[in-house]
Amino acid sequence: MGTRTAEVLGQDLVGRERELHVLDDLLAGARAGHAQVVVLRGDAGVGKTALLRRLEVVAHGCTVLRVTGARSESGLAYAGLHQLVAPMSSRFDRLPRPQAAALRAALGLGDDGRAPDPFLVGLAVLGLLTDSGARRPTVCLVDDAHRLDPASIDVLAFVCRRLAGDAVLVALATSTWPESDVLEGFPELEVTGLADRDARRLLQTVVPGPLDDGVLRRVVSEAGGNPRVLLDVSHGLAVDRLGGGIATGAPGARPREVPTALIDRIERLPEPARRLLLVVAAEPRHDPVAIWRAASSLGLGPADAAPAEADGLLDVGGARFDNPLVRSAVYRHAAADERRAAHQALAGTTDPELDPDRHVWHLAHATAGYDEDVAVALERSAERAVAHGGLAAAAAIRELAVGVTREPGLRAERALRAAEDMLRSGALARARQLLAVAEATGSGTRHAADVYRLRAHLAALQGDQEAESLLAAARRLEPVDPTRARTVYRDAFATALVRGRLARRDGVVAVARAVGAARARSSSDDDPTCALLGGLASTVVSGPGEGAPELRAALDAFVGGAVPSEDPAGWLALATLAAGALWDDAVWRDLSARTITVARANGRLPVLLDALTSRTTLELLSGDLPAAQLLAREAAAVATATHGEHPSSGDLLVAAWRGDEHEVAALVVDDAGRAADSGDGAWSTLRSWSSAVLHNARRDHARALAAAEEGSAHPEELPVATWSAVELVEAAARAGAPARGRDAARRVAEVASASGTDWAAGAAELCRALVSAGTEAEKGYRGAIDRLSRTPLRFVLARAHLLYGEWLRGADRRADAREQLGRAHEMFAEMGAQGFADRARRELVAAGVHALRRSGAAATELTEQEAEIARLTALGHTNPEIAARLFLSPRTVEWHLRKIFSKLGVGSRKEVRKAIGWAVEERMAG
Repeated sequence: MGTRTAEVLGQDLVGRERELHVLDDLLAGARAGHAQVVVLRGDAGVGKTALLRRLEVVAHGCTVLRVTGARSESGLAYAGLHQLVAPMSSRFDRLPRPQAAALRAALGLGDDGRAPDPFLVGLAVLGLLTDSGARRPTVCLVDDAHRLDPASIDVLAFVCRRLAGDAVLVALATSTWPESDVLEGFPELEVTGLADRDARRLLQTVVPGPLDDGVLRRVVSEAGGNPRVLLDVSHGLAVDRLGGGIATGAPGARPREVPTALIDRIERLPEPARRLLLVVAAEPRHDPVAIWRAASSLGLGPADAAPAEADGLLDVGGARFDNPLVRSAVYRHAAADERRAAHQALAGTTDPELDPDRHVWHLAHATAGYDEDVAVALERSAERAVAHGGLAAAAAIRELAVGVTREPGLRAERALRAAEDMLRSGALARARQLLAVAEATGSGTRHAADVYRLRAHLAALQGDQEAESLLAAARRLEPVDPTRARTVYRDAFATALVRGRLARRDGVVAVARAVGAARARSSSDDDPTCALLGGLASTVVSGPGEGAPELRAALDAFVGGAVPSEDPAGWLALATLAAGALWDDAVWRDLSARTITVARANGRLPVLLDALTSRTTLELLSGDLPAAQLLAREAAAVATATHGEHPSSGDLLVAAWRGDEHEVAALVVDDAGRAADSGDGAWSTLRSWSSAVLHNARRDHARALAAAEEGSAHPEELPVATWSAVELVEAAARAGAPARGRDAARRVAEVASASGTDWAAGAAELCRALVSAGTEAEKGYRGAIDRLSRTPLRFVLARAHLLYGEWLRGADRRADAREQLGRAHEMFAEMGAQGFADRARRELVAAGVHALRRSGAAATELTEQEAEIARLTALGHTNPEIAARLFLSPRTVEWHLRKIFSKLGVGSRKEVRKAIGWAVEERMAG
């Protein structure tokens, strides 16, 4: 299971620095033995629950008790109290007998039938919490306190007033105006709506791709900063509904049903008020001038808005709704002719010269039948949307044009273009619908070939290997449109690489041969796209030595800016893959950054997903795990937005690099079924490579060898299969079976010879060392370190130091071994590759060195948060910088640092780096 968008938001808590500062200070006080009570007040959906959850996450080493109020239990006395004390039931007998009896009676455990004494119940709960706090800091989280039964909230208030010198924090979340407020008088933390800037950040986190600024302003304004409302509305702003110049979907698009009570409120309004609300709902950009002009043209004015304003549905001054759900309710429940009238009025008040896109958008929604003038204007609007990076917007605008086009041939052509844009932006369901229109209304050889092509694209994106084939589509197009055919060959190649070993037809080798044959028939020798395809085909069919020259020429051209204007993101993505296959990290870095930029700007979300995963891999090889994790999170958000069938791989890679075996296992279990169902063989290969890395880190070389053999079994699965070969050589050597790695070492050497990069040469030297002995092995290790030191791939370099250090220790050259192992240890620890850091630590100990370990000795006592603060301190960050990164206050960071100094036995910030950076204290053995 990849990182879900909601989880990412829950961790980041956009715009809550002030609240997090307060809560962290309270938690620090409770840890220090001072009782703390806070009441979080705010409207429903404003984020109180998220703050409580985050408080639970950071309460490392604390006992956490949870209570959640429920309206269905509000009439059951002590129902909430049962949630609180049930985990402590084993301690009831330690309470004074009257208190224990009262508490049992309150919970329905008494046998004498007497009503419990509320005072004794309160004392019993106070005793339990005090006892819990004496054992370890205790955090009591009460959500929806206003929905608790009165008896339970009275007991909680009683207890909170009497906590004193106890290591207990009680945080209660409640509504802004509860009917009765027994919590009045306690310290309060008001949780308000997000500022506009933070609301925009939150919305853009869950709606990838370009967002129209006008619509963004309107949504943020209407949501009033309420995160739940923003997230609810975001489901209606799918990637195929928003982008480019204007909002392109129906204003009422959203996934959840509008509350019946809200619809009733709207229907009770006078007819003029409802008509006015509809005008506001039909205007996507919240333009008060246009709204009031349109209303006036319909004979409506501010006086007609008074009933809606009085009912809290409309802000008349700003001509905006107080909640985006009102917009959905108004628009969706209006009659079709009423909606058209509203759009007609808005079109009449929108200047076609100054704002042609919004003008024609309203005209399209006002048109009941066919209108070629409107269709032509919509096509022009779509072209402008593409120019501004709004591929999703262009698709939906073209969809509108299809609806107002009468002539079958034009209708088919427009439906085809709309379907293609929908496919590229990830809106597969709507692409399928438009493709059906194109097929039903079009004719001709070229049109049939294009329909077949798009059906093949759709099948490829959905993992359907039995439907139309991209390779067959390319062959159909080649006689009539060689340039378009080349693009389809490209997509067939990319799809084959995704399917890999799971391809039931048109596998990588078959596509490569077909591409090679087409390359031989092509006369475009100077076109870098031809060289790119030809080089990849030759690499797959004949090996890297044959394909490298053309690949190098193509990549040089791409780096120099020779990128096709037609679908540049798709070509850049394939060129990025070729750079990885050629082991050229510099070109990979350049092209992956450009691919992400272009795909993000153009709304090419499927391409963006692959580009983010590719860049995640590069950052991991470079040793920048935090950057890799951020990229993996964005990839997961994009995967969610596109509703893709293929699992996201970024989280799996990051977990493997960190050495987290449990997380890797969980992700593999969660995603294996989806990968198999969608025919995603590339995920299987990447899973094997990740597993090999993980098991090599943990010195479980037998399992690493099995995983690496599986990952490298199909050399055509570029480029991961060759990277797996390096893991195979190491695992075989360390498992005592070096002969099983010799073929893999030869493969890596062949790539290095063809590539000529320092990365490839360093990897080949390392493999040569692993399958050699004596001076030949040492020469290989030294050569690997020399070549890899010239690259930014710190993770790969650290492994070379580790392997050389292990070899030196085996040769009984312990002093030399300590130097190499110490360097590897420090590098792995600093980058957060815990598995390899532990392996290096163990080797250091075996070489006669005593090394501190974060999860052992003094560092074992560090909580997760303390360890992160220590790491950032060691990297040279100041307290305010650390506070900003971790959403703490500088004072809280300082408080944690004092504890860190004590636990690590150090007295300064400089010494922290030595302590947690695995700086070693040499201890000669014997």
